[in-house]
Amino acid sequence: MNSKLSKILYFSYFFPPAGGISCQRTIRFVKYLKKYGWDITVVASGDFKSWRVIDNSLLEKVKDVKKVTYSLRRIASFYNGEKNLANLNLAIRPIHGLDPMHIWTREVKLDMDRLIKKHKPDIAIITIPPFSTAELAESIKKIDEKIKVILDIRDLFWVFKPYGSFMRRVANIAQNYYAQRKFQIWMKYFDGFIVPDESFTATIENYSDSPVETIPTPFDPDDFKNLKPYSKNEKFTILHSGSFNRYNSPNLLKIIFHALPDDVLSKTELILQGNMSKKAEKIFNEISFARVEKQVPFESALQEQCKSELNLVFVSVPNGKGGEQIVPGKVFDYIGAERPILAIGPKNCALLRLIESNQLGFWASIKEPEIASGMITKAFRQWQNDKLMPIGKQRESFEAMIVVKRLSNFLSRLV
Repeated sequence: MNSKLSKILYFSYFFPPAGGISCQRTIRFVKYLKKYGWDITVVASGDFKSWRVIDNSLLEKVKDVKKVTYSLRRIASFYNGEKNLANLNLAIRPIHGLDPMHIWTREVKLDMDRLIKKHKPDIAIITIPPFSTAELAESIKKIDEKIKVILDIRDLFWVFKPYGSFMRRVANIAQNYYAQRKFQIWMKYFDGFIVPDESFTATIENYSDSPVETIPTPFDPDDFKNLKPYSKNEKFTILHSGSFNRYNSPNLLKIIFHALPDDVLSKTELILQGNMSKKAEKIFNEISFARVEKQVPFESALQEQCKSELNLVFVSVPNGKGGEQIVPGKVFDYIGAERPILAIGPKNCALLRLIESNQLGFWASIKEPEIASGMITKAFRQWQNDKLMPIGKQRESFEAMIVVKRLSNFLSRLV
């Protein structure tokens, strides 16, 4: 516990009722930092429709959190798909502003002086994405340079990887160019960095000499207290929980599953639960052993993870385009659910190293479909013989109380 009740302003655009994994890291950090004696106020978006995934059930989890919100209907209108000139402008401007949320960042900057005077923070934590939020560091330091500003980086520049139509690819290339230039300026205002995986460290060191602390996204044991325990299913159920990333190739996953032996495939069910592109949905709807389901509330998603034989995490972005640093946040919920994880990604990437080094399940390279199919078959045979084991004691090192203690210690050293 802190001997002095230090104050934190926590800038997180994504916060309930925004759903998905984007806000879970912030929810858990805030909850457990409070337990370690920090006084926290979250600065977030106030738009109930300002993101693709809304989960009102999460509001109960943050009902005791002090919060300041900034609502901008323009962002809500943009994500609702409303067609008007303002939204066309918002779609174009992020080439230079990095993301549509740059107008939210601008609103917060205009009010920053009042925020600082009212809350008198010792530390400001800024979490990205959205990447434009990092610009807030400069405003904070210009108002009070004694405030320690920390950047929590959940994703790196791989999110600007070109994809889609020709014009979309050109826009992504421009965004990546501007991101590199802007971060050269912004990073000098940060006193420290938090990253979910140590593979981020080398990239950050290209921009700053400030300390970097690896803090994985923890799971919260409280989330699992009232869930039903695992019971063997009639079919070998493999669950992909959460959004199917737009950069991931559904065809590569299809190839891996079609390489399974007939007796394995006939008794296997692949469930894809969450948002996905129309292209991916069409492909999986045409596969007899796959079932596509819509996004469900957070607790229901965790329950499904606890019930499955394997929980799948899948990355098909090549290493040279950022895939080596992608560790989807769903992995840490999977760890909490205790069921073994099936990880498929680029060879030697951070995701596969995480699963292998902690013995969290099964892993294989996306470029070696026969080996990946062999891993699934191995897990199936264990399940068939009642020998498929849950995640063991290694799970404990990812518990929120343990992980956030390291974060609290890191912040204490900076104050």
